[in-house]
Amino acid sequence: MAIPTVEQAIEEAAFHLGDTKKRRFTMPDLQMAVGLAWREVIDEMHKCQDAAVELITLYMIQAGTVSFKPIDATITNFGTLLRLEERPAGAVNTAFFPVDYTEVLPLPWSPTNRLVYYTYRSGVFTFPPPTQAIELRITYLHSGDNPVTGTLGIDNCLTVVGKLAAAVAGPTKGLEGIPKRLRDEVYVFPNHMQALIQPHLREQQERRVQPAAYCVGSNRRRPRGQYPYFGP
Repeated sequence: MAIPTVEQAIEEAAFHLGDTKKRRFTMPDLQMAVGLAWREVIDEMHKCQDAAVELITLYMIQAGTVSFKPIDATITNFGTLLRLEERPAGAVNTAFFPVDYTEVLPLPWSPTNRLVYYTYRSGVFTFPPPTQAIELRITYLHSGDNPVTGTLGIDNCLTVVGKLAAAVAGPTKGLEGIPKRLRDEVYVFPNHMQALIQPHLREQQERRVQPAAYCVGSNRRRPRGQYPYFGP
């Protein structure tokens, strides 16, 4: 298994469309299709509570800082925040402590060596000014924004992204049969999407992290493939 690139997904999509020279489907066409396919894959992984789309970034703020944006921490694919945690800067052997969300920061506030609380509005984190530098651990979900070049970031996703990209691009040039067949292969048989997500769910369960949406006996129905729960 390997982490594929955007360029590899484009080449695979062109192959499935029978246009490896990219005469009918141009590079801009295929790049757009790969982007749409990538967002579809991320959406499926979100539905399955797949930890592979959970990302973690460490970010240092200096004493007296009262706000920052995800882009300040070089996060360009910020989706849903899962956890914000803190510890003193440089304390590598110290555990992270949770920073709690609040609608309104408590006032008056005497600065301390911890943040304790934060608010998040209009894409900006705000918190009381700490008296020392703080290392933040930001855990969040991938937003689904696709890179335009380089790595896609998910191991072994080339087959799914390549086939979905071809399925997305096909109808724009009048192809209907090939896209339907490719979507069936991704979601029905042999169900490449399940083959991509299933190992992640199994690994999560081995770590005692249960994806609640796919428990034994669930009546929830999916319009596409099922991603079964693997018990111990």
